[in-house]
Amino acid sequence: MDVRISRETARQIIRYQLIHCRSLSGATQKEAADHLGITQPHYAQFLYQPTHKNYQAPKETQLEALLIFFGVADRFPILKQVLEIARTGAPGSIHSVGVISDLDMYLALEFFAESITNYEPMLILTLLQTPQYSRALAEFAKRGNPELDVVAEVNKRTARQLPLVRTPAPLRLNAYVEERALNGIVHEDPEINDEIMTGQRQHVLHVVQHMPHVTVRVLRDSFHLRAPGNRQLSLVTFTDQWRLAYSESALSAHYFDAAVSITDAETMFTRLDQQALSEEASRQFLETVVAEHRLEHDQHDQ
Repeated sequence: MDVRISRETARQIIRYQLIHCRSLSGATQKEAADHLGITQPHYAQFLYQPTHKNYQAPKETQLEALLIFFGVADRFPILKQVLEIARTGAPGSIHSVGVISDLDMYLALEFFAESITNYEPMLILTLLQTPQYSRALAEFAKRGNPELDVVAEVNKRTARQLPLVRTPAPLRLNAYVEERALNGIVHEDPEINDEIMTGQRQHVLHVVQHMPHVTVRVLRDSFHLRAPGNRQLSLVTFTDQWRLAYSESALSAHYFDAAVSITDAETMFTRLDQQALSEEASRQFLETVVAEHRLEHDQHDQ
């Protein structure tokens, strides 16, 4: 997909990628600095907020060396383009990273998010998906991309949910879920689809009942507001108060952190909030839907 970001967002992406990849590798900051032949304070400049007076983006050779050291050399081709924008992009302008898969790039941001407000048209968002639901989506995607590794894709989707159970501060999630997504068709075999969706609805209800930091608001089929272009929209907030609006369709992904873009995203979610069932009504709706499908299933078995 065509991915577009600002210079400011590019700097944040590089910063969080370095933090995330080092964390995955188990290396310390000192070990990373030693690998580059620089001091630890120098290395720390790569991790400062981009607005910090001592912030410094790594050089291309340094970024490549670090990604190799962290065991994620495959990320370099994409992050090289992001780094170019971070170092030379015009302030306030939107720049194209190119036609790429940006999942790993977004995951490194999502991993460190403090809270996420999300609207996903037609589908259950990844943070709430069961492995069976994820697999059905991956198998469908493989039809258009035969090289897709379904198992790796499912594992990656499952790993995205780890922030929801991290301690001591789990990710706070506010999700707007469409009624049609709860009754979706993700497999061509009706019986298999019914089994997948039954498990998926039960999982969403379980999360709502047992994770107080997760809020699910149901949008009934009668709701009339759709994001422009029927796009996924997320508003992501980090512990350092940086905020990012992320918008995605099948063909493009946009990362916005300008104040006007954040305000636009907030306005969109305010409108969704006005049309969605309340938190309590959404929970009751999920309980009813799960109970009704369980009854239908029991009657069918008889």
